[in-house]
Amino acid sequence: EVVGYIHTKTNFPNIDGYRDMSDVKDDIDTWKTDYDVDGIFIDEVSNRWPDATFDSKNIAVATYTAIVDYVLDTKGYGRAIMNPGGAYYEELMAPYYGNSKVISVLFESPVENYLPSVKGQRCLDRLYNSSQGSFAPGPWCPFVPNWDAVEPLQTAMESASGVAPEQSAVMIYDTVFPTITAADARDMIAVGIPQHVGWYYVNDSVNQWAGTPSDEIW
Repeated sequence: EVVGYIHTKTNFPNIDGYRDMSDVKDDIDTWKTDYDVDGIFIDEVSNRWPDATFDSKNIAVATYTAIVDYVLDTKGYGRAIMNPGGAYYEELMAPYYGNSKVISVLFESPVENYLPSVKGQRCLDRLYNSSQGSFAPGPWCPFVPNWDAVEPLQTAMESASGVAPEQSAVMIYDTVFPTITAADARDMIAVGIPQHVGWYYVNDSVNQWAGTPSDEIW
């Protein structure tokens, strides 16, 4: 399965707005007409903390529902992958609960924010505040319980009628080669499965989006 990449906001890394919807749709069309890929990877999706200068939960839900519907219904692709890169508003996925064609990336970060034991740490060691304790290793490790308000998304993922495991993905990479081992990769999957994560991308290359995982990880 091959998917094409599109970005949805302007001026990365100093994002300051949404791209024009017609330009986004043009990119989606080009992947279909020129490359006939199987799906679309939708990047720069808003997370639970949108930039209030141009974004909000309602704007994000309306925008990305329109994009996903265009990908699946209008253009007939078999896959739409949204990438908030972290905890997102569950309303983004609510129209697609149980639809395995739609995946959201719940976590995109270095390994120490998912499985901190790889770096000799704990989740608690990496939080901006320790007064609330911590979540277990896995996709929730970077968040402070109760304060970061990720619990509604957890509930949606745990519900049999909510976000299915095959609709959740994590993207884990390293910042110092070659820290991640094959055993670490297996541990990442082992802690993710009970937390309803079905898809895993693990890369031990420091050039995580330019390089490919080592043979050991594969």
